[in-house]
Amino acid sequence: MTPDREKELADFKASVIKDFAKRFHLSTLVETGTWHGMTVDRCVASFKRIYSIEIDPQLANEAKSKFVHVNHVNIINGDSGQMLYHVLKIIQEPCLLWLDAHNGTASTPIVTELGVVLMLALNGSVILIDDLRDFNGRNGYPLAADLVKGLKQCMPNYTVEVADDILRAYPCMK
Repeated sequence: MTPDREKELADFKASVIKDFAKRFHLSTLVETGTWHGMTVDRCVASFKRIYSIEIDPQLANEAKSKFVHVNHVNIINGDSGQMLYHVLKIIQEPCLLWLDAHNGTASTPIVTELGVVLMLALNGSVILIDDLRDFNGRNGYPLAADLVKGLKQCMPNYTVEVADDILRAYPCMK
C-alpha cells in the first residue's frame, strides 16, 4: 500500500470513529492495537479521554513518547484481551471501542475482547471492529458472518452491520 493510500484510509477510518462518537455523544475512545498511533493522532481533538492498548512494547513506547504531552491520552502496553477489562472497569461509562488488535497474520484477541465488553455490559457503547476482511476462520479469527450473527444474538437492542471493512455495533435508534 502506498503512503498516500495508507493516509487516506487512516483518515477515512478516523472519520467513521468520530462520526459514531458524535452521533452517540461518546467522549471516551478505547482502542486496541495502537500500532504507530495513527488513530489516536487523528482522534485526539475529538475525545476527552483516549485509552489505546498495544501488545508490542516497542510500539507502545513509541506511542507513549509521541503523546507524552497529551494529558487525556493513555497508551497501555499489554495484551488487549487482558488489559481491556481493566480499562473498561476504570471508565465505567459508554465509550467508543475501536477494536483493531489484529494484523491478518497473527491470531486475534477479538473473541476475548468481545467477551469482556459483553460481560461488563456498557450499554450505550459503540463497537467498531476494523479489518473485517481478515475474519476468515483461520489463525484464531472467527468467520465474519459468525461474528455478526453472534453479536446480533448477544446484543438484541443493537444494530450490527458491516460497511467499509468495519463491523459496526451500535444502539438501535428510537
